Amino acid sequence: AAALRECGTVLARHADELRCALEAVGRVDACRARHRFGLDVEGSLPLVDEGDSIEVRDARHAVLALRSAAGGPEPKGNDAALGQDHARCLVISGANAGGKSVWLKTLGLCAALVRLGAPIPCRGEPTIGVFDPVFADVGDAQSAEGNVSTYVGHLRVAAAAVAEARSSATLTPLVLLDELGSGTDAAQGAALGRAVLEDLVEHGALVVCTTHARPLKALGLQEDDSRFRAAAMAPGFKCIEGRAGESDALEAARTKADFPPELLERAEVLLGDDERRLATLARDLDKARESAEAAEARANEALASAREAEARAEERFLAVEAEAK
Repeated sequence: AAALRECGTVLARHADELRCALEAVGRVDACRARHRFGLDVEGSLPLVDEGDSIEVRDARHAVLALRSAAGGPEPKGNDAALGQDHARCLVISGANAGGKSVWLKTLGLCAALVRLGAPIPCRGEPTIGVFDPVFADVGDAQSAEGNVSTYVGHLRVAAAAVAEARSSATLTPLVLLDELGSGTDAAQGAALGRAVLEDLVEHGALVVCTTHARPLKALGLQEDDSRFRAAAMAPGFKCIEGRAGESDALEAARTKADFPPELLERAEVLLGDDERRLATLARDLDKARESAEAAEARANEALASAREAEARAEERFLAVEAEAK
């Protein structure tokens, strides 16, 4: 007991020094953790922009990149350019389970990693501003205890984001809205969603949203309003900016939910000829795009091989010419 008291007395005399040492060790450990994270995800240090832009190339979801480093599948990357000279609102659409929410979260995590001073899982030199606050409405916001439905929960988050954007005088808010316009009447949900997007952009926020609502998809395709940009998630987790994607719920039910065939057939009958033709055209367009990209890749490989062969032939010609002299 006497030894413990003596030890406590000595430690008490040096409490301030020990506290400073502990804080220093914590800071060093945090720096080491960030460095280790960057190595694991093959990340790049961002150029922290004084403005409010997000420019990334081949960006990957941070958690999926860590899983890949531990032996999991390699996540697909995508490019994005928002803010400054680009659109201020990215409207992402596409098939169910096609990667829309993952891409939205990826961009949000990129902004969060900048605030932590951590490398970004992407290629090249990303340029990302410092956003404050970051609003994220992802998942189910309902509360039975608080008598809040899913849709009302989404509305409250959107209203809070609008209020913050209107009052922010310094840093730019980043707002992430998943499945905007869903959970209620389609027309009214889309109208409220568009009103939210327009107000957020008008007051300087940077916005990324996902949606199945056609009026919101069309918002990103308007040539006379460069503030909004549409993006479609195509098969293979490929984000294609400048076009809107079809939700294709029937295809998701057919291929990913083990849905009874007779119910699918009934749904197709109820859908109507025009809707079926539109869905078929969208699928055909995706297939044509994939074929064109594959053909382009093969052509690029053939061109590279031809250039290598030409270079080797040129070297041999110069060698023979030198010997002849």
